[in-house]
Amino acid sequence: MALALLILVAALLVVRAALDLWAGRELNAEVARLGTVYGRLDPATLALPRVPPSENRARVMRAAASLLSVDDAERKALDWFYLRSGQPSTGLSDDLQRLAGENRFAEQVAGEGRGRPKSNWEIDYAHNDRNFPRLREVRDLGTVLSLSCRAAVDAGHADEAAGTALTGLAEAASFGGEPNDVLQLTRMGIVRDQMMCVRDLLERNQPSAAVLTDVAQALAESRTPDPVHTAFIGELKDDNQLFAQMERGDYVGVSVGGRYGDPNQSPTWAAQLVTWLCRPLIRLAHGRYLAGMARIIALQRVVPSARQASADDARPKTTWQPGRWWQIWRRLDETLVADLANLGENFLAGHRNLADSGYLYTSQLNAAELAVALRRFRLDRGTYPDALAELAPRYLAQVPIDPITGHPPEYTRQGEGFELRGHAPKWMGEDDSPLLAWKISR
Repeated sequence: MALALLILVAALLVVRAALDLWAGRELNAEVARLGTVYGRLDPATLALPRVPPSENRARVMRAAASLLSVDDAERKALDWFYLRSGQPSTGLSDDLQRLAGENRFAEQVAGEGRGRPKSNWEIDYAHNDRNFPRLREVRDLGTVLSLSCRAAVDAGHADEAAGTALTGLAEAASFGGEPNDVLQLTRMGIVRDQMMCVRDLLERNQPSAAVLTDVAQALAESRTPDPVHTAFIGELKDDNQLFAQMERGDYVGVSVGGRYGDPNQSPTWAAQLVTWLCRPLIRLAHGRYLAGMARIIALQRVVPSARQASADDARPKTTWQPGRWWQIWRRLDETLVADLANLGENFLAGHRNLADSGYLYTSQLNAAELAVALRRFRLDRGTYPDALAELAPRYLAQVPIDPITGHPPEYTRQGEGFELRGHAPKWMGEDDSPLLAWKISR
């Protein structure tokens, strides 16, 4: 009995060693393949080029955000304004006007950053994202700038309102090259705030042609670099490091010590033993994740309207037939490996949602750029065009195409104004709808 048990253990260890060797080779091949496309899969490579302090817009925006004065009650009002900012403005409440006034100095400091040509938030992506900005502060700065823009619209100060929106767009642009999903979502949210104000500005005021030209340029620059693609490259390298951490047995460090674990905490012997036994499965999940992430990155660059059904999607899943011994590995892949691979799938599901947010962001930018171009056309020629094609190439390089439908937004002239209607994807929330529907009466 003891001899049989030893033989069984030895056989299992041999199988484990063979599987570990095979999984390691497969993983190394996948890492090497992705390395030829995206460079080393190391968070240290995410560092942005250094920027002289006198040219660094991000330093100014960080300072401006730290100057905000917002107490708990005001923050609730600010959150309410952010959630309701999609609705056409009917005038700010006294509390919101006071909040905008109290933070005028922070707004002025942020305005100084508009003239700085480069940006680097100086985050150490290789060491637990050290020097990461305080997200609540930088997000609040964008909302406060939108508040001030709305206040200027209420007062009829059109060019002042546009200038404040430009400051908000400059803050968003300062995150442009940062390879982090949270910062890119923050960037898109700040741009959204300013687009809301631009919509009210066109509906209720008459901004000058010169300032609208600046707004048009800032909106166009909000497209590049692509926020979702930038975030995906960062996440690919970050998550590769997380899996590597797991392979070393540092589960505790990954969960409580920060993004890459606590460098001062060594894995316990129990964690190392479990890792050694399960390392083949971790490596399989790691490789599956990298391959899936590479597919998502490639797919994200092709807009939904231009896609065709994937052969992988059409292929039926493998079914288990006990009499066929050669399907044992497939069965193992579908059962034992599946639970651990769910870790990779959870990562990938979040990335798919981020891709959807990027398509919505593009649709919203399309409508905003078209609305500004239409007003510039009217200021020059006294009337709105009969068709969007008349805007190119003077007011737009080309008429933007909706990523979901493959067609431009619907455009109709309405009395002295116009109406633009983008195409909302089915999964979109109601709060996002107003930025796809621009009804301008003047």
